[in-house]
Formats: sequence, structure tokens, C-alpha cells
Amino acid sequence: VISMVSIGNGAKASIQTSIEGLGSNLLTILPGVVQPGRGIVSSGRGSAQTLKNEDISIVENIDGVSAVSPEVSRRFQVVATGNNTNTTINGVTPAYEVVHNISMANGSFISEANQRGIGRQAILGATVATDLFGDEDPIGKVIRISKINFTVAGIMTKKGGVGFSGPDDMVLVPLSTMQKMLSGDDYLTMMAVSVSDKNQMAVVKELANLALLEKHNVEEADFSIISQEDILGTLTTVIDTF
Repeated sequence: VISMVSIGNGAKASIQTSIEGLGSNLLTILPGVVQPGRGIVSSGRGSAQTLKNEDISIVENIDGVSAVSPEVSRRFQVVATGNNTNTTINGVTPAYEVVHNISMANGSFISEANQRGIGRQAILGATVATDLFGDEDPIGKVIRISKINFTVAGIMTKKGGVGFSGPDDMVLVPLSTMQKMLSGDDYLTMMAVSVSDKNQMAVVKELANLALLEKHNVEEADFSIISQEDILGTLTTVIDTF
């Protein structure tokens, strides 16, 4: 019994650290309706098309929101120097770096100029960089995503086993480039929202809910807002049961 309790508490602490490592004071807005406690962890990013670019400014202007990271996520084959890997390509804006606590091991992150100019810059996760280039320095090298050339501008610092298709196993490109050249979609996969004050998470969540209901002109939400507490609560229930 002592061993089981110790394992459970250890797992809980590890999961909590991993989730908080994805970003501090984080709200995740997903398209479609996701029921808390019913696969919110495994379902990850919503596949509905109800979150649009015009929703970004609505959320940015809510009191208590410090930054918003709109994202479009797809899987593509990535090719470089004879090596290739199938991985998650995430279209992001410069805000992604702050919202998700990203630090750079080398090079620079996506800039506003890259975003405005539909740039072909790519930021590699540590695992992807190794898979494609081994021990070589990837900065300035070219990779191909869906037959389009991108120049490697930066490498993210290794974060370790965060799961949820974590940043180590991911390639970041400008959101504008993802929408116009890769996915061809004008909708978002998710928005990650950083809240200024941890104690205001519930208030900001409710304000965002009301603002998006009004913007979408619907009575029943066609989106979901999940906080880190929701995810941790679900996992804690699972671990406690175990």
C-alpha cells in the first residue's frame, strides 16, 4: 500500500510539473465542445472549425489576459539532407514563445516580420533537430515541409517528456505561412491564453466565454475553454482511483 501511494504521489507531482511546464496560468481555447473529464487530455486539439483569426483580438482585449498564442497544428512529413520524419507542424505567432515558456538553445524565434511576410522560417524541437541533422548544426539549413522549402532559424531548448505532442517533437512555422501555404485553412486549431494573475483564472475564463459567445452570436458555446486546473483535476481523479 505504501509503495502504491508513493507511486501515485510521484506520478501526480511529475504530471503537474509537466503540465505547468507547457506554460504558466494557461487557458486553452479549443473549437467544438470538449467535455471536461471525458478524454480532454487525449483529445488534445479540437478538430472543429469554429475558432477563427478574428477571435484572436476579442480574447486579447479581455481584462487579465497578458498574451494570446493562436495556433494551427497539422502532421506533415519533414525532409532534410536525406533524412525524414513525420511530426507535428505548428503554425504560431511570436506570442507562442512567451505563452508556452519556450527558451531557445540556438538561433532566434519567429518574429513579427516573419508572420507579416508569410516567411518560410522553421523552429525545430530538440528531438526533430537530432532526427533530421544528427550532430550537425541545423541553423541556416533547409528543410522541406509538404514540398515547400523552409530555412531553420532556431532550435528550442529540450524540455523533456511533456507529452501532448510536446515541443521537443515539433516544428514551428509562422501562423500566416501555415494557413496560406501548408494547411490552406482560415480557422485555428487552438488558442493558448496566458493570464496575468493566477487567482483571476476563473474570472478570465468566464469573460472569454461571454466574449466569444457574443462574437460567434450563439447561445450554446461552439468552443471549449479548458484551464490547467481542469486537466490536473481529471488526472488527479484518475491517480486517486488508481
